[in-house]
Amino acid sequence: MRTVNEVTQDLAKIIAFYSRALEQYNDEQFNLKPSEKAWSVGQLYEHLVSSAGFFLYQVKNCLTQRKGSTEGGKNEFGEKAYQHNSFPPIKIEIPEGWRGPEPVAQPREAYREALAGVLAQYQALAEQVQQDGGAYKTQHLAWGMLRAGEWFQLGEMHFRHHLRQIKDLNTFLGIALSQ
Repeated sequence: MRTVNEVTQDLAKIIAFYSRALEQYNDEQFNLKPSEKAWSVGQLYEHLVSSAGFFLYQVKNCLTQRKGSTEGGKNEFGEKAYQHNSFPPIKIEIPEGWRGPEPVAQPREAYREALAGVLAQYQALAEQVQQDGGAYKTQHLAWGMLRAGEWFQLGEMHFRHHLRQIKDLNTFLGIALSQ
């Protein structure tokens, strides 16, 4: 597993990329979907921010030992993800039973503040996560029981996983962004 400092530094770089990218879109581009099933850039941003909030919620649950257990561990998929420090390099379709409502994008300006807030929350929790003994875990639907540090790392892995999707959306929109 990566160190908390490594995760925080990498997350800061990725969030900076997503923040800079916001400047490249107009409102129409931000909300344009390449197909009926695909998300717009705005929906992707909403997904990233709301998912980060959920991951932070789980970090806090582990740190305060709520809604979890000291029993159990990661399953095969979780073990592989953390061994490789990444999601599988494929498009992941969430099973029907796990899907929530489709993300609803806010105005672009809202995400500047939301992304900064996500990073600030990660930075505020970093020391607690670093000092956590890691015995307490909460359930991830696809990967099994995760510790605070694993939920923390998941946030960075998730933002990074969606870089390919943002690249595809930018190609669709005819926008060239550099990381």
